[in-house]
Amino acid sequence: MARPGIMVYFDMMGPLDRLPDAEAGRLFRAMLIYGKTGVLPEFDTLALSLAWEFVKPKLDKDSEEYNRTVLKRQYATFCRDRKKKN
Repeated sequence: MARPGIMVYFDMMGPLDRLPDAEAGRLFRAMLIYGKTGVLPEFDTLALSLAWEFVKPKLDKDSEEYNRTVLKRQYATFCRDRKKKN
C-alpha cells in the first residue's frame, strides 16, 4: 500500500521561513514528490540544498516508521487469520 502522504512539522518552518515564497514552494513540492516516489530533488541554489538537508531525514524517518507500522499490522492480521483457521 502506498503511503497516503507526508508529515509536515512545525520545526520545518525554520528552513521554510528563510526562503522566498517561490523557493519555499519548490521545497514543499520536492518534499511531496520525494515522499511519493523517493526521487531525490536537484536544487540549483545553496539555500534550497541546505533546507533539504534539514527536511530529508525527517521524511526518511517517517517513511521508515510508516513501513514498520504496515508490517506490524500485516503480521497481526496474519496471526488473527491463522488463529481463526487453527
